[in-house]
Amino acid sequence: MTVSVLSAAPVMAGATHSIVGEVIQSTSAYVNSAPIPYEWTITGGDIVSTGSDGNALVSLPKEVSASLFQNTKVLFERVLGRLVAQLSEGSIRAQTSGKDTLAVEASGYTVEPAKPSVSVYWVSMQPDKIVISSRRGSIQVVENQSGDLHMVPEGHYATISQPRSPRPASPEASLRGSQSTKKDKPSIVILAGQGTIASGLTVPTRIGIGPPGPTLP
Repeated sequence: MTVSVLSAAPVMAGATHSIVGEVIQSTSAYVNSAPIPYEWTITGGDIVSTGSDGNALVSLPKEVSASLFQNTKVLFERVLGRLVAQLSEGSIRAQTSGKDTLAVEASGYTVEPAKPSVSVYWVSMQPDKIVISSRRGSIQVVENQSGDLHMVPEGHYATISQPRSPRPASPEASLRGSQSTKKDKPSIVILAGQGTIASGLTVPTRIGIGPPGPTLP
């Protein structure tokens, strides 16, 4: 199932708007743009965001949690019984116990544990790429449009380049029809070791720096 990326007025088939979790600790945090106290209950469709010096810890059912770092915006939802966090800005750290999972959506990709297990993983949206780090357990990354699946083993991280918009064609080229307007296809690179997922924030791993993995199509 493909879930669309966060929009101003998201409409998601099968989505429910019951209580999905609770902000149990926060600083400079907001729900639907309104400042919240230290704790707050969130329902499906709520957008939790943080300021430049903010953070938030969200407790979700079945021992699932999500940590939001500075300048982060996430929409939480449960779709057909599945917990979904739509990341549109910043960085999120997800932790699961194996009783349930959390699918993190980011710019057309879905990131979640490869199988029900104790997992810790990070997803960060940066200006020119998405960085995904698997601290514990193997993580799968699915490109929503194509369905292509890539595995990020424990102790590895992946970078996904963001496609660049094509340069405007000159009037002459437009008349000739000789210039392609097709966007560059993003590439996924799997790396061993530790990856910096946000400014000043480094994700530790249990193995040393290794050679980059293959560039996947």
